[in-house]
Amino acid sequence: LSRGSKILHCRVRPAHLVAYFLAHQLDSTSSYQPRNKISCLLESPNCQCGRFMEIANSVFMQYVKQADGSLTELKQKSVDFGGGLERLVAATNNDPDIFNIDIFVEAKKILDDVNLAGDVKNIRVILDHIRAAMFIIDAGVQPSNKEQGYILRRLIRRAAVHSKIANIVLNTNLILILRKLGESYSSLYPSIATNRGQIHQIISDELVKFESSLEKGMKMIGKTSQFDLFQTYGFPPEIIEELFRQKGLSFDKEEFGKEFKKHQELSRTAAKGMFKGGLADASEQTTKLHTAHHLLLAALQKIVDPNIKQRGSNITAERLRMDFNFVRKVTPEELKKVEELVNEKIKEDLKVERVEMKREEAEQIGVQMEFGHKYPDRVSVYFVGPRDDFFSAEFCGGPHVARTGVIGTFHILKEESAGAGVRRIYAAAQ
Repeated sequence: LSRGSKILHCRVRPAHLVAYFLAHQLDSTSSYQPRNKISCLLESPNCQCGRFMEIANSVFMQYVKQADGSLTELKQKSVDFGGGLERLVAATNNDPDIFNIDIFVEAKKILDDVNLAGDVKNIRVILDHIRAAMFIIDAGVQPSNKEQGYILRRLIRRAAVHSKIANIVLNTNLILILRKLGESYSSLYPSIATNRGQIHQIISDELVKFESSLEKGMKMIGKTSQFDLFQTYGFPPEIIEELFRQKGLSFDKEEFGKEFKKHQELSRTAAKGMFKGGLADASEQTTKLHTAHHLLLAALQKIVDPNIKQRGSNITAERLRMDFNFVRKVTPEELKKVEELVNEKIKEDLKVERVEMKREEAEQIGVQMEFGHKYPDRVSVYFVGPRDDFFSAEFCGGPHVARTGVIGTFHILKEESAGAGVRRIYAAAQ
């Protein structure tokens, strides 16, 4: 527990024991538990040069350090053991790389053959994350923006980013990778082989959905804020930090944390039913559909009737719903033209800009407002396109994407009556 304490050992030569942690180094009130770390040393003993491979760890849950520096015993003691089966196999093979064990070796060959960048880390991340995604999907989870589904989505996206870095077209090789990984586990997990087609389809679809954002986001590194890469392009924070480091850019964790906290506050506000603009949450997909909602209103005014005003909305990660004043059914031909115009503006990758201005000034330049809503003297306006020649301009509190190109393909799902003189449109983007 302190410098000079005796180490008891059995059939282990003192030269093979390394003291690597001392109690006096703990912060105040830290929990401290003695532990027995089992490591495999592939070269000379008594070395702290990184050649140890930890294969197991026994933690004796016994002490807690108090503010005055003293150690007190816990009332309830226990032993927490953790061991890595794959590391045991690697140690048996006398190879510190667990990705060279039988489970990975065939799938790894597929990626090694197309790894033009030559960085083994990318290959390891892809294999590890695709394997994890395979098991999660087999357990019945699908990619989404919450809970287990969000973990699955981040795993797939992180694999996609590392594939991009390595110049590997992951979707092309995905079916072979899943087949090889599935064969490795087929005797213990037969459902992996049975469900391989479904697993492949779900991962493949998620890769396709992320492809456009990934392509645009990679080009925006260093040109847009670090948080915008997360909010607009869907890059996981750890990936943003890694990409910044590769480009020689500094990643400000504190600033990112502040922005993320604001993002969470928006989500919490939405959960209480207080979020403006009818948003169910402030997730990436909902944010895309919120911007698509602005494009839809502008397109309806240009194609159907310039006097159309929004009467209400509801936006989730799956679809948007817009209510607007109009006395008749919108014809299929009109809906097709509206959909085409929205997709045209998405393909133009127009800039989305927030500007604070006086309400009177905004009204003079034709900024749209929700019917019956009262606005303060200073308002937040979102412009889609150049301010001197905008496609859309609305009073809005956000959030929105930075550019329309990340929205995806826009589809009108349904148009129906929502009451006398009010029509309703459901739409989605993917």
